[in-house]
Amino acid sequence: MIHLQATLLSVLFLIPISFSSAHAADQLKLEMPPAPVPVFNTLTDPIKGPARAPVMLIEYADFECPFCRQFEQTLDTVIRQNRNRVSRVYRHYPLEAIHKNAVMAAKAADCAFRQGGDKAFWRYSDALFAAADLESFHYSAQARKQGLKRVQFNGCLENADLTMAMQALAHNAKQSDITGTPTTIIVNRKTGEQTRVTGAVSVETLQAEIDKILQTLP
Repeated sequence: MIHLQATLLSVLFLIPISFSSAHAADQLKLEMPPAPVPVFNTLTDPIKGPARAPVMLIEYADFECPFCRQFEQTLDTVIRQNRNRVSRVYRHYPLEAIHKNAVMAAKAADCAFRQGGDKAFWRYSDALFAAADLESFHYSAQARKQGLKRVQFNGCLENADLTMAMQALAHNAKQSDITGTPTTIIVNRKTGEQTRVTGAVSVETLQAEIDKILQTLP
């Protein structure tokens, strides 16, 4: 594991941290700070749908947020009905002040992603959102149930630096003026223009914003 010097601590809140998939529990890799606007990063962002889709939905969410759970169905519906034209990216924003289990859930989903990639993340996130409560959720058992390597998963989950990674993600969300969950940034991949949607809006509302972009494309 890389031992970070005290002088780097302040930097960590500006730089998203990702575990390499090969050594999820053993080493950290520092990525470049994100741009002021959200940019898709294959190392840190789980994605559903084609990465080259002309429209990207970047969702900031919290696994213990009831509105995020409700919004899951909306996002999945929109992805299905738009086929290859829209993709979805998940960004962790656990609201620890009001959701005491949100950080642990985010860590667990992140560890699933580091080990098993996008498919592992979405399977794990589905289990988290489907749980009656996260207070008694068995994170390690769920990882094993999904075929993840339990020792590697537990090592990632218990890594103290993962807490700093979550703090960095939360800081970056605040820097982008994200104040609550769910918040979704609709990105026109061709122009870089963005529209922000806050709350668990309806399928119709979200689709209307997507259509504004699709109508401008050839």
